[in-house]
Amino acid sequence: MCTFFTYKKDDFFVGRNMDIEYSFGERVVISPRKYPWKWKMQKKSLSSYAIMGMANITDNFPLYAEAVNEYGLCMASLNFPKSAKYFEAKDNKVNLAPYELIPYILTKFKTVEEARSTVENINIIDIRFRDDMPLAPLHFVLADSKDCIVIEQDEQGLHIYDNDIGVLTNNPSFPAHRVNLENYMNLSPRNPKSCYSDKIVPNSYGQGMGAVGLPGDSSPMSRFVRTVYNKYVSLNSPSKRAVTEVFKILDQVSMIRGSVITESNLYDITSYSCCIDASKGIYYFKTYDNLKVYAIDMHRENLNSHILLDFPLPDETGISDLN
Repeated sequence: MCTFFTYKKDDFFVGRNMDIEYSFGERVVISPRKYPWKWKMQKKSLSSYAIMGMANITDNFPLYAEAVNEYGLCMASLNFPKSAKYFEAKDNKVNLAPYELIPYILTKFKTVEEARSTVENINIIDIRFRDDMPLAPLHFVLADSKDCIVIEQDEQGLHIYDNDIGVLTNNPSFPAHRVNLENYMNLSPRNPKSCYSDKIVPNSYGQGMGAVGLPGDSSPMSRFVRTVYNKYVSLNSPSKRAVTEVFKILDQVSMIRGSVITESNLYDITSYSCCIDASKGIYYFKTYDNLKVYAIDMHRENLNSHILLDFPLPDETGISDLN
């Protein structure tokens, strides 16, 4: 399970929690402009836009969970179990395996608007990266500073949804999340007033009572609502503080070890949280066991290279002694 949201202040940011019960060999990976992309069904790309994000490198191919390109276009994949459907290759379609969508789109387009016509012609195909690697059921979100869309492929085919609120979690489909949000329009950061009688004067016994009813569990619909609420009540902050605000919002929907147990009897945890400053090309992250925030600036590296550059996640605790 995962949570993603956009955050527009002076600059454009996105935040993402990776909620998973195991490590997938993740590390921050920069794919430079001349890295030779080899696709299953599409022509090889020898020159493209540079991208950076969290990925597993298998057979010298970065399998991205989320990424940003050098022009600020961001994309993420999120778990979509029991709903995602992949098909065989089709004529006159852009046939892409699910693990190819993020790099294919981010290496070719600068904006959502520019990418949209290609995205609408995509067919997500049922081809494994390797025989021993089953495909994950995924849906996708593509965002820049102006637009955000959700990409879902189910039994009925491909669906593209305009995401005006800039939030995505997991099942059910995006339209169901959007309808469910209507149940929470009464929430407020202010203490409530009586709406049905002027004879009843509320005597709030504490702060925060205007948000009574805000769901607090870790299910996808609850995380969706909670993220929308916290995103929109968050005060405008200069960009330096916006990174902190993004992580604070992510903390509100993070998973503690033991709070969610999967059907395989494993613990679902927020293995890492990231904040991408898409305007500057900086990837910030922290992990479950290390709350120290690390930053990687893609523009400090040689983006004209053809060799993948990767940064393993630090395994230290991030605790500093002051005495």
